Amino acid sequence: MDVVSDKKVDRLVATYGTTRIFELDDKTWVTAEHGTVSWRNNNPGNLKFEFDGSADTSVHSSRPKEKALSDAQKNYDGIVDLDQWGNAVFESYDAGRAAEKKHVESRHAQHTVEDLVKDYSRPDYSGAVHHDAQAKAIHATAEAQGQDLHGKLVKNMTADEKSALLDGIARFEDWKAGTVTSTPVMTAEQVQALVAAHPKRICHLQSPIVMPAQYTLTNKVITVRPSERSRQIWQRSGSRRETAAPSILTSTSARTPRKLSKPFRPLMA
Repeated sequence: MDVVSDKKVDRLVATYGTTRIFELDDKTWVTAEHGTVSWRNNNPGNLKFEFDGSADTSVHSSRPKEKALSDAQKNYDGIVDLDQWGNAVFESYDAGRAAEKKHVESRHAQHTVEDLVKDYSRPDYSGAVHHDAQAKAIHATAEAQGQDLHGKLVKNMTADEKSALLDGIARFEDWKAGTVTSTPVMTAEQVQALVAAHPKRICHLQSPIVMPAQYTLTNKVITVRPSERSRQIWQRSGSRRETAAPSILTSTSARTPRKLSKPFRPLMA
């Protein structure tokens, strides 16, 4: 499993385009670039928490980012922040996987695969959804692992069946690694200058270091607009998604998946 780091992410320093700068639990910094959003955020289920002022123009929420983050952290362990789109950033892959499992078990216990995808996956900044293709891919992923999920409610699935279900969901979420580089620790002014150097991407900057007077601190987010759209889009049969080719999330699934329709974008309460 290719992950951003074997160490836990302690803080999201800045996020812009397909770049995340993290402070790890040993206080070193790394920059994760490219790959897919699920990989960059340690978020295999792409759990998302809408907030007012996010980069997602399809969002119509009055909830401030601070409240969205607080709600997220009350419900799921290991969330350190939200990116500019509202996607949760987890301290590790394991934390993200555990949150995906908790979400599926709590919200979708009474659902079959076909019912689950209709509620789990909703249109947003990444494009339209294709529920039939999603359900077929989940079943194909499960069958490749010797599991049959047809007609089964999530609450009645065995541990192996649930694992196959999560792998099927992750097939749309595209766990594909980008590049990770060691990054020198910077002052707030240096991070600010780095973010400002990317004016064509929506950027969020967060730092506990004392910043110039025109900025407020204590977990406030400095926002540099306009839009991201550094993400490249490919089209197939009228569907849209990021250029990164999909891959099955866990090592339990050896089968190479097809390129499919848009990633899940679960809307979290």
